[in-house]
Amino acid sequence: MTVSPNPCFLYDITDVDQALIQEFDCISSKSTMTEYLVDNIAKQYHKKGEAITKVLIDSQANCIVGYFSLKCSCLQWEYKDRYTGKESKESLPAIEISRFAIDQKYQGKHCLISGYEDTKYSEYLFDNVMDSIVSIHYYTGISAIILFSVDEGKPLSFYRRLGFSEIEGDYTVYETTNNVGCIPMYKFISKPENLDV
Repeated sequence: MTVSPNPCFLYDITDVDQALIQEFDCISSKSTMTEYLVDNIAKQYHKKGEAITKVLIDSQANCIVGYFSLKCSCLQWEYKDRYTGKESKESLPAIEISRFAIDQKYQGKHCLISGYEDTKYSEYLFDNVMDSIVSIHYYTGISAIILFSVDEGKPLSFYRRLGFSEIEGDYTVYETTNNVGCIPMYKFISKPENLDV
């Protein structure tokens, strides 16, 4: 296959043809990533403003490479205040990557995009996620990024390689029923000075 300048483009879920959406399959037996997109749940949340979903489309093959959804959340932790010595609780504003999935045809494959030949599609799409989060962070206060990884080797190691850690100990995060069985993870954008990690 030949490398193209950039055959892939990001679209809002509401701008993607339903026939294209119906063909998406990320073949994960432990998650609802395929159903979230195919059953129009992503589109419903997008329209209500509860989660914004972006879809990466390969215009040459006319199919979906992958998608991600972002929504607001918070990372909570308990700590001993260094000035008062009292136990304290605090919530940090966060962006949640509530969904991130790559179609089975693109999983583990390198991009056919000029300048990204050494990058896998999952890494390319995650770079787009981070670009979106950096833009949001520029306009509003966000201290952390959180996500829920399926308990499978590849996704978990992918997020760890990108600097995410499991949420445990004094940290908590609100988990919906959609996240049952998943591993909550976080990464700081800006770490509060009174937080010792």
